[in-house]
Amino acid sequence: MSLENRIKPVFVGRGFGNYDDRERRDDVRYILTYVAPYVGYEGRVIRDVLDAYPNHTIIRTFDVAETTAHDQAALIYKFAETHGDRPDKLPGANVATGSRSAPSESNTRAHN
Repeated sequence: MSLENRIKPVFVGRGFGNYDDRERRDDVRYILTYVAPYVGYEGRVIRDVLDAYPNHTIIRTFDVAETTAHDQAALIYKFAETHGDRPDKLPGANVATGSRSAPSESNTRAHN
């Protein structure tokens, strides 16, 4: 993401960063996270955040090379239906609602 988008990263991890308020940070509107190999690949905390915002929407996916499999990251907008914003109007946006099932529900299982 480019700096001209004015997107400031906020890092959340178990017990550090913005962990305590991870489920109520309405000032953080976007999430960049893995959706393949599965949602939560980088840790369980991201699933806590996504569960707290059930109307989140995938704006765009990106192919990434994290593992030897086909990996993808997604830019997710947390407030798609609750704030009336139009993330689909962003340049290059490819909005797919219901990100809980993208790419497939079997890929969203938490792995230990």
